[in-house]
Amino acid sequence: MKTFMTMALLLALTLCRPDISKAEHWPAFEDFVTKCVLIVKAKAIVEKNDTISFEVIETWKGTYDPKVITRTNPEGRYYAYQDEHGVINVSTGQEVILFFSNHNQTTPGKFSPHSTAFPVRDNKVVYGSTSWTLAETFTLEDFKTKIQDLVNQEAMLMQMINALSIFQLGELDAKVKERLAELAELERKKRVVLPPRLRKEDVIKAERKRMGVTEPLPPKQPK
Repeated sequence: MKTFMTMALLLALTLCRPDISKAEHWPAFEDFVTKCVLIVKAKAIVEKNDTISFEVIETWKGTYDPKVITRTNPEGRYYAYQDEHGVINVSTGQEVILFFSNHNQTTPGKFSPHSTAFPVRDNKVVYGSTSWTLAETFTLEDFKTKIQDLVNQEAMLMQMINALSIFQLGELDAKVKERLAELAELERKKRVVLPPRLRKEDVIKAERKRMGVTEPLPPKQPK
């Protein structure tokens, strides 16, 4: 009896085990938003031959300009195909969130295929639906808010860098240290990935060189 129950349990576990072949690698949500340069909300219009065009109704990241979209229909709308990069079982009038990145583009500064699409169903969006560990369901409002929070953080980084050029050297060191400490904390939490030019020592060194300052910095205080 005990042997039979053990075999039955093993069989049940085998039948219920996720299909490894269908699992996909997804980046963390924050990393994916950071890497994408254009994110829009659009309404789908199903056309002929499984072609779906999209009417952009909101821009969540970047600047939507039809002139930089190289894949458009005669009406000037971006189009994709059913089952292409997340465009799955999409119907006319359905809202879809389209993410565009530079990694799959053939012409710099232009967009042809999108990177990933997230159809909105029952006012919800599923990120990483084919991932074992990162699949997460958001309401549409929460999805938009989280993306905009990350976009605002990126904007803060750029504002900080642009502002460095107007700081005096005496103010520079203190301000850079303070701001980059905040950025380091964001990076530690994997909220942003800082490129090398944002590292504290590199920024200070570059600004001193740009200003023509040659005197050495004060020695570092022991920790």
